[in-house]
Formats: sequence, structure tokens, C-alpha cells
Amino acid sequence: MHDFETELQPIERLPHSVAVEQGILCGLLQYPALFPQVVGLLQPEHFYSNVHQAIFQAMLDCFEQQVPIEPISLTQTLEVSGSLAIAEGSAYLYDLMLGSNPDVQVLNDASLKHWSKLLIDLARRREVILACQDIADSAAQREQSTYLEEAENLLYLISETFPTDTMGTSDPIEEAIQQLEAEANSPNGVTGLSTGFPTLDNSTHGFQPWQLITVSARPGGGKSAFALNVACHVVLQERKPVLYISLEMTASELMKRAIKAKAGNPKDLDALKIAAIAWKPFQKDLMIEDAAGQTLAAIQSKIMKAKKRRPDLALIVVDHIGLIASEPNSKQQNRAYEIQAITSRLKTLAKTIQVPIIQLAQMNRAVDARQDKKPMLSDLRDSGGIEMDSDIVLFTSIERMEDRKPTGVASLTIAKQRDGVQMEIPLLFVPHLTKFREKLMP
Repeated sequence: MHDFETELQPIERLPHSVAVEQGILCGLLQYPALFPQVVGLLQPEHFYSNVHQAIFQAMLDCFEQQVPIEPISLTQTLEVSGSLAIAEGSAYLYDLMLGSNPDVQVLNDASLKHWSKLLIDLARRREVILACQDIADSAAQREQSTYLEEAENLLYLISETFPTDTMGTSDPIEEAIQQLEAEANSPNGVTGLSTGFPTLDNSTHGFQPWQLITVSARPGGGKSAFALNVACHVVLQERKPVLYISLEMTASELMKRAIKAKAGNPKDLDALKIAAIAWKPFQKDLMIEDAAGQTLAAIQSKIMKAKKRRPDLALIVVDHIGLIASEPNSKQQNRAYEIQAITSRLKTLAKTIQVPIIQLAQMNRAVDARQDKKPMLSDLRDSGGIEMDSDIVLFTSIERMEDRKPTGVASLTIAKQRDGVQMEIPLLFVPHLTKFREKLMP
């Protein structure tokens, strides 16, 4: 078999095993029916050798095109992509399939999971070493005040790139049955986090720990008011902590709104003082981060710290994604591309830490130009990635008179939910309290 030791990348101390890489590729060539088991688990970058990276990528391409995974089709795929020379030609593919290296144990069904986990672990170790080098370089550049955030971000990206292996550890059917039983046995079918809006809870079963929820509206449409209403309900009624990241309003502005809503009469000073006193025991549970101009790395760092400090963290609100600053060292990118990257990262973060995230997003002006003002998913500003990454998309709307004063009539539209119906929920909006209520609520 071709000797790869001379082809390895220059940092020889990085953990790797050529035998493991050859063994996996050899086994997949001999038993191509096993390939579906590694799709979504193994990636080309998990392989240390750039030769093996090219071959595994060709295997993925063949699988997607429903072409047999064998040397002839792999050779053709590598030729089309211009990677045949990198993969050392077709002769090496036949060497791999024949298992010519005596040090390589031929892969079988029983060993696939073990070898794959070993390959991912070696790749993770390499990434940790390289990330530590980057962290050291960043810390040495004293003019960079964000080196701690960059360090945390690098380590998080490792866990995102190399997620915990779950192959064969769960039974999706059993988990689905358990979720259905929980919905059937729970009051009103709510199995997740209650929002304080019964119709919304009934339709969505509550916000689930892995969900990314987008709340969108035109300026003045009530998205921040709605998000704060939900956050206050979680803190005061559900007695669970919330992290509210506000890039627009200050912490004092948000607390002023929360106190007025609790008091019920913003002109009654005694009622306001009583409401403020009532909020005191819960102040630590409504954690507000109000620094302006934060990057996604900084926001991610605050979220991870809050989760570590409060393992029972129940909800995260990001108000709003349009104000998240570009990374200082990033290349100039189209804003729609940046927004898509932000929503994708927030979705991954929600799944990783198992906390629902509400992200607020602006709506574009197209809705103003239409005769029918009912919002649509295409009205989401900056990126279709918002729609793609969101598990639930909600639109808030406040009816206004010609002088822009609210009439008190409002609505909440469920424009998207992966496991439920679309619907419009009539609401009442109390402007002096910046508070929404369902019409049927007392």
C-alpha cells in the first residue's frame, strides 16, 4: 500500500492515525451499504490526510448523486472535481479497497461506530491544539481588547464542529412516543415553556429547549414589548431565570416597562413603588445585558456564562439581530450573509445548551407598499436564512390611527412552526403599559 507518512501535513505532533483513516475508507469501499451510517456524522475535515479528505468528499458526492461507491465512480467524481491528483489517482483507491496495508484491520458493521468515534476524537484534539495556538496569539496582541471573547468563541466552535456522538444511543420512535404522551397528559398539551399567551401555548405546546423563535414586526409593531411580556411571565409566573440581551434599550428602560406592566397604572406612584418592591426578589432572575454594538462572539460568550452561572436558565432573548455588530477581524460580507450566519449560530446554540432563544428581527418595507398589510415570511428583513433556521416565526402587529396612536387592537401571527399550524391570534395592546393581552383573558 502507498506509504502516507511522507504525505502527512507538517505539524507532526498533531494527533492522527493513518491506519484508522485507511481502515474506515477500506471498510466503506468493501461494504458500501454501511455508508448511510456515517452520513451526517463524519466530515472530510475529520481526516488528517488531505488525500483521505478528497476521497471521503468524493464518497459523499457519489452518495448524494446515488452513484455506487467504488473505485471507478470515485475516480470519475475526483476527475470532475479536479481532485484526482490530490487523491493519488485510482491505483490508491484499489489499494484501499483491497486492504493492502497489513496494519489496517478491515472495517465491519460492529467496528464502524468505534472507528468513527476515534477519528472524530483525533480531529477534535487537533482542533483544540490549533485553537490554543490561536488563543495564545490573540492574547499576545495586547491591542485586541476582545481576546477573551475570541478565545471562548474558538472553543465553542470546536464543540459545534465536533458535536457529541449520538449514533446508536437513542431510539427516535421511543422519544417521539414519550413526547406525544407528554403532550396528551399535560394541561392544554403544553410540554415546553409557557409564554403567558394561552392560545400560543396551546398551538406550539410551549417553547421547547432546542427551538429558535423569531419575533418580527415593522418599527413600532410591538416585537420588543411582546418579548419582554414573555420574559416577565417566565420570571414572575414560571419562576425561572431569563437572559435578555438588549442591543437597543437600556436595562433601566426595560425594567421601567416591566414595573409599569406589573403596577397596572403608570400614573399611580404608590402602585409603581409597590410593583418595584414586588420585582426586587426576581431582579436576579431577569438578567439584562444592555451593551450596544455587541458582536455575535460577545453575545455567545454572555450566553455561555449565563448558562454556566444559572444551569436552570429557561429563556434567552436577543433584541435584535439587526443590531449585532460585525466581527472586527471578519472580511466585509453582504449583510444578508452575516444575518444568516447569526441565525444559524443561534439555532445551533439553542440546541447545544437546550434553552429556547427568541431572536427579534426587523421586517422590510414591502408590507407597507401592499394593500393587504398581513405580514408574510418573505417580509423578514435581510435574509431568507431567518426563515430557514427558525423553528417558529411570529409576527406582532399593532393597529394604529392616522396620527399613529394605537387603537388597542393587535394581533399575533404564527407564520411558521415546524410541528403545528399557522394561525392569527387576536390580542389587545395597552399602550401606556406596553403590554399585550389575549382578548379572552381577563
